[in-house]
Amino acid sequence: MNEDFSAVLRKHRLLITDARMQMLALFNSRSDGLTGADIEGNLARSINRVTIYRNLQVFCKKGIIHCVPTPDPTVVYALCPGKGLRQSPDHVHFICDDCGKSYCLEDIGIPSVKLPKDFTMNQRDLIMRGRCSSCKQRNSPLAKSRKTA
Repeated sequence: MNEDFSAVLRKHRLLITDARMQMLALFNSRSDGLTGADIEGNLARSINRVTIYRNLQVFCKKGIIHCVPTPDPTVVYALCPGKGLRQSPDHVHFICDDCGKSYCLEDIGIPSVKLPKDFTMNQRDLIMRGRCSSCKQRNSPLAKSRKTA
């Protein structure tokens, strides 16, 4: 899999560094989005904070990752579809109201919207909110009955 990360970095004319390879591996290993703090928590022993945030900026600028819209000021990052690691068109984002995790639902596309004549679209975002599968299982009546038994 490291070869795939190297190819993505080469495609975007970026130097292949251990920090970038580790960050891409972390993003690729997760189904939910990551905050800067999440990345620091996972990689702090091998990569310093400045390097993490510089690479996040570069990855966003190059379109390797994107910012996932959130209801608060927290910035959440996720891999961009179609950049060599994952393949999908514009997609829906899901935010869990219980745990706060953000998920890219890559199999669900954003429907086309016809804008009025004088409007220009710069970005398409569709956010769904609710309960993720992990929280739903944790809060199901069956799970609650097991805790009390």
